[in-house]
Amino acid sequence: MPISACAKAGAEQLRRRQSVQGATNQAGFTLLEILVVVFLMVAISTVVVVAALRGGGQDASAKALAELSDTVVLMTEQSLFRGDLLAMRFTDTGWEPLRFDVTEAGFMPLPAPLQAVTLPDNIRLEWQLEQDDDDRGPTIAEAAEALTAEDISPDEKPKPPQMFFFPSGEASPVTIRLIDEDTDVRRQLTVDALGVVSIAEDEQP
Repeated sequence: MPISACAKAGAEQLRRRQSVQGATNQAGFTLLEILVVVFLMVAISTVVVVAALRGGGQDASAKALAELSDTVVLMTEQSLFRGDLLAMRFTDTGWEPLRFDVTEAGFMPLPAPLQAVTLPDNIRLEWQLEQDDDDRGPTIAEAAEALTAEDISPDEKPKPPQMFFFPSGEASPVTIRLIDEDTDVRRQLTVDALGVVSIAEDEQP
């Protein structure tokens, strides 16, 4: 039976409509995917830019002081919750977090993120431990030196750390200053006997 012209026209129109509808659906999904990708890129770029601006607003001494403050807080918490005797060895160019190892009979470096830090060339570190009023007993440094293996000669023994973190939650009170030798800006961090950190305002000599 021959198909009428109207039927052919209707079928052709239906095919076109389905084709256009399919293309529209496909284009819609593609547009949605593009919008999602663009949104993610904008969000990531915003986070990166904000972090860069926030970090760029600090000089080297401010960044170092913030890192040292975070390290002290982490070591206080780790010593308290894990029952470890931890310590910090200071030099004028940085600091090194340590843990007392019973097997090795000495203070050993800690793994990341509590690793040794070397300051930039223009930053100098100074520290001052709070003195004990009772001079009759051994100092903390002397007690720490006594913990090291006795069979190691004095020349081979590493320098004992100056600051200690005890499992009881106590810490060696200390005042630390970071001095920018280029600008002479001085920043100060104080740790009390409970491991609480206080950061002083910038000091000018």
